[in-house]
Amino acid sequence: MKKLSLSIVLFLFASFTFGQNIGSYLESQQKVLKKEKNEIVKDVLELNNDEAKVFWPIYDQYMHELKPYNQIFVNTIKEYIDKYDHLSDEDAKKLFNNTIIVEESKLRLKKKYYRKMVKVLPPQKVIRYFQLEKRLWAMIYNELTIEIPLIGD
Repeated sequence: MKKLSLSIVLFLFASFTFGQNIGSYLESQQKVLKKEKNEIVKDVLELNNDEAKVFWPIYDQYMHELKPYNQIFVNTIKEYIDKYDHLSDEDAKKLFNNTIIVEESKLRLKKKYYRKMVKVLPPQKVIRYFQLEKRLWAMIYNELTIEIPLIGD
């Protein structure tokens, strides 16, 4: 099995610190990140030609549907950073609600696209794809957790 490269995360976070605008940095790196992620997915799934023909259109649909929720995620981080020094209780509630909206929406989409993918690909490859997604997000969340302070720190 090919090992998952950390380059996607290292590239994404190598030059940012809490003082910078993380959201703007994430937005500026979207095209590079998308290309890098596509290469990782391609390498890890090892799809044959027939599988690739059915997987990539579904994957593209999934990414398209995820885009607004990823934008809410980025905007939530930007807002937290902007308001960190003067975050009100109402701001905190709003940011938490945005986080829940993103998590619930992503879960619904995962279920929807699992059902689509498993109809046309072997279940093990579909599950492998979602494991990969989870690993990539875990690396991103881990880095953000390290870089973004808790409220009141």
